[in-house]
Amino acid sequence: MLVHTFGQQGAIVRTEGMATAFMRAAIRRIVGGEYPVSSLIPTESELGAEFGVSRTVIREGTKVLSDKGLLRSQRGRGTEVLPAAQWRAFDSDVLAARLEVGDRDVVLREVLILRRCIEQEIAASAARSNDVEARARLKDCFARLEAARNDPERYKVIDDEFHRKLGELGGIALLGDVLAVLGLPIRIQRDLTGRIPGGNPNMSHEQHDAVYQAVMNRDAAAARAAMEHHLSWAEDRLDHVLVDSPAKAGSLRRSRSPSGPGRV
Repeated sequence: MLVHTFGQQGAIVRTEGMATAFMRAAIRRIVGGEYPVSSLIPTESELGAEFGVSRTVIREGTKVLSDKGLLRSQRGRGTEVLPAAQWRAFDSDVLAARLEVGDRDVVLREVLILRRCIEQEIAASAARSNDVEARARLKDCFARLEAARNDPERYKVIDDEFHRKLGELGGIALLGDVLAVLGLPIRIQRDLTGRIPGGNPNMSHEQHDAVYQAVMNRDAAAARAAMEHHLSWAEDRLDHVLVDSPAKAGSLRRSRSPSGPGRV
């Protein structure tokens, strides 16, 4: 659906839907290497003709790409593609493109590294918390997680909620936004690792249980250790998929079939 904003005389001055469509297509081209680093993208006129939109729409989309760190416009020279180190790594459009047409394996590994750095301390903070209401919400969430052990899709949803509830109990207000940004790569990683042949579908839940029991027992050290073990296990399984069978990993990502509660 296109969203139009009208000027004082009723003239269309912005078409956000068109600019967004162009912007996302351009991100895929940059991330996928069609527009290489240090190259100049086509002119506004050329892009307008290709996408069937006005130069104003192209200019607006290009500005967004510059704000995301992918492009730099220089008067008299054109618009240059910037190195990946300058991209906004947590931008949802950039992250989605990297997972679809770029360095997906790198993103998935980086996400697990971030989770290991963050979630161990979140678990420890949750164990130290005296927030009675937040503890009750975590208890309710874990009871639903336990009940969903034989329902793969429901388990996946409550699994996400369980990790968020730990952040709420630990008083980590930023966790919700962090997990929202990382949601897509986390889901892909779970789909991949949950379908490794021969895996124990109950192992992930046993690890969630270890984290939960340590938190409820107010044992910060045990909670930290249980979460570290849980995410180290997930990292090992991800390496198994990405290193030992990259072609299979790609097919698993596309199929997205149910995988049982062997998730992270």
